[in-house]
This record gives sequence, structure tokens and C-alpha cells, in this order.
Amino acid sequence: MRENENGLSGDKLGSALKLKPELVPSPLWGKSLANLAERSVKWYIIWKNTRARELKRSGGRCEYCGTTIGLTVHEVWDYDDEKHVQKLIGFKVSCRACSLVNHFGFASVKELADVALEHFMQVNSLNREEALKIISKAFDVWQKRSSYNKWSQDFSWLAKNAQTYGINPSDIEGIERDLQNMNSPYCEYPEQENELLNLPLVGYRRAEVLKKAGIKTADDLLSYSLQDLINSQRINSPEILPPSQLELIYHYAEAFKKGVPVIIDKNIPALRREDIVYFDLEYDPAKPFIFILGVMDKNGNLTQWFIEDENREKEALKQFANEFKDLVYITYAGRSADLPTLIKCFKKHELPEARNFYIIDLFYDIIEPRRPREQKIFLPLKIRTEKEVAGYLGFVEDPEVKIRNGMEALLRFGEYLKTTDPVRKNYLKKQLLLYNREDLRRTRHIFEALQKILNVE
Repeated sequence: MRENENGLSGDKLGSALKLKPELVPSPLWGKSLANLAERSVKWYIIWKNTRARELKRSGGRCEYCGTTIGLTVHEVWDYDDEKHVQKLIGFKVSCRACSLVNHFGFASVKELADVALEHFMQVNSLNREEALKIISKAFDVWQKRSSYNKWSQDFSWLAKNAQTYGINPSDIEGIERDLQNMNSPYCEYPEQENELLNLPLVGYRRAEVLKKAGIKTADDLLSYSLQDLINSQRINSPEILPPSQLELIYHYAEAFKKGVPVIIDKNIPALRREDIVYFDLEYDPAKPFIFILGVMDKNGNLTQWFIEDENREKEALKQFANEFKDLVYITYAGRSADLPTLIKCFKKHELPEARNFYIIDLFYDIIEPRRPREQKIFLPLKIRTEKEVAGYLGFVEDPEVKIRNGMEALLRFGEYLKTTDPVRKNYLKKQLLLYNREDLRRTRHIFEALQKILNVE
């Protein structure tokens, strides 16, 4: 039976999906009107008016699932795959859950793929197998589009509807230029209306608070001592910008202007541990089920378990617990996802949990601690994902790794289980293990790079 564009037979679906993943090619990441509004006063006002107009048009409901809670505006794009043009064709009101489905790659990066998958199934009345098939096809299309680096954007639809949205035609003519000028994740200051928006923790509201205090640039901010800023009460909006957050922003401004990490205190005991291994999981969050368990020691020696079923999972967990007991596990943002999954799987198999898992999370314990006062190092990065941090610290990616994120890994594992082609099966297994190894290599690189920055011997 012929399949439709959603990856399922026409008889099965009957009509187009209400909601589906709309994965943006990686060369176009961040180049949206919503992101532009975070960096431009002019476009913030335009976007605010657009949101109000769209909410009124939709009756204050999500146009995908009908909820009235947590609404935002989703930009709908079409793609010309021959000319490599991304064309804006409209706006739709979306709730947060539907937005996660639209941006499934982002949901995966944020460890919210299970939430997005469940919502996707519910809105479209799909079973798990059907949903994963559609998502897999969406990732295939995304991968092909992402392989082409030079995309252009077409805003002719917005130009035709400029009067409806109260937009000056001259503003539309400059959109693509404005988007091209948006900053990279690194510490470059393009010419724009408010460079403070390049800093971590600074959105439009906080930038406006700083502007009212006469602070429009990082140089303005750094012209004061931190203590003077806090004591003078010049910035009098504690509900928007409390002193603890102002302190973090101040140190990030120092890092961005100097172009190097700013170190408040070199005494970070976590970086002095010797009894360590690096730890990473690939898993299905819905069950949960771990299909790859990877460990790398401080010398780079790698141990991986490739797990195909529940029985092998139980055996792998036993071996892992025996071979790597009484060690400290180094991870990056694993405290919120990998560790809970590991504990759930131990409980699922009724394995004894006599020992505790002692985790040092490079993100939550060092790069961005949950308690602001504990942050001792500030990197000149707006985006602080593992990949961005490792890249900034000099990590070289392995070009052989084709899998981009955890959700794609899950999809490829599903394909691995189903395919009967031995060549394809071997290729998928190799790619999955390479992807897991690459995460471990990044984590190790970040740990060792931080040690060098802090002169840890």
C-alpha cells in the first residue's frame, strides 16, 4: 500500500495529521522571528502585536489540540528542496506541548522527547509504532536538508500581509539581514539595538530594566563595580532582576568582553577527583529501557553494553554495577535524565541498590549550578549545551558520527531491531555505539579542559 508524506498508509490515516514534527534544518537554527524579537526592541514590539492578533484570531485556543493554557505563536514554514529556500507561509497558535512536537529535535535535546511523543500520539490518535515511524521519516528529511549549508529565507507572505500585522514594509525588507546578523553562540557582538541580549540570563524584560538604569551595553554594566550595582539599588526591579541573577549576568558580561572564561574561585573539589569514570546512557524514556550503557575511564578506555531486550538489560546492569562500583560518575546534564533512568531500570529488574550512584554533573554542578552562589566559572557562551561547551573548549567532532541527538538514536535503534538486512543492521549498531562514544568523549574533554583552565594537577 502506498505511503503518504506522514510515513503511514493513506487508509490508516485518511487525512493529514493535526500535528506533526516540523524540524528546521540545522543551518537555519535560531533564524526565526521569535528569536529576532529577543534581540531587537523593534521586532519585540512587532512580535508582541503579532501574538496578540493571532491569539484573538484563534479564539485563545491552541490550533492543534484546543487547549487554552500556555499559548504561543508558531511560525509555519514551507521548504523548496531544489532551490534551498525556507518560506514563511503563516502563523498558528500553539500550546507548549504542541510546540515540543513541532520542534521535536529541541524536545530531544532538552530531554523532553517522551513528553512530546506522548502528546503527538494523543493529538493524532496514533499508537507508538505509528508515531515513531512518522518521527523517523521527519528526521530523515531533516538530515537531508541539514546537509545543505546555504539556505535562504522567503518572507513574501509576510510582505503581502504586512498591513494586517501592522508592519512597515521596510522592516520586512531587512528581516533576512537582521537574522543573518544574529549572534553565534560565541562571544561576538554584532551591531544591534541591545547587545545585552547576547548575554546568558538576559531576555527583553531584563534588558529593559537595565536600560532604565542607564545600562545599554556590557561596557555600561562593567563601568560599575558589582558591589556598587547591588548596594546602590540603581536596578530596582527585584522581581525581574534579583541581585543573585544580576551577579551572574555581571560575571557573564566580564567573560564575553574578555573573550575568555572568568573564574571567581579556583577551588572546585569536583575537578580534583581521581576515582572517576565518564558515564552516558541511550534509552527509551517511555518504558524506560536502556539500549546502550557507556562508560569511559580517565585514560579513555571504553566499555559499552549494546542491549537488545529486557533480559540483556538486566544482565548489563549487573555487570555495570560490579565492574564500576565505588566510583564517581562524571556526566553532562545527566542528573536530570540519565541518573533517574538508571535508577528506574535497577528498580524495574528488582536489582539491589546497596550502593548509591555518586554523580558529578558538569552542567548542574559547575557550568550552571542550580544555586547561583555556587557558580565559580563563567564561559563566554550564550548556549551552554554539551556540544557547544565542548566545541568552545577545543573538542574536535568525529565526522564518522551521523546521529545528531538522543531522539534520533532512539529512532535508529528501533530501525535496528526491525531490519533484516545484515549490512544495514551492522551499520546502525556501529553508528549508535559511535554516538554514545562521542558523548563520552565530549564529557571527558570538558572535564579535562576545565581542569587545565583551573590549573588542577
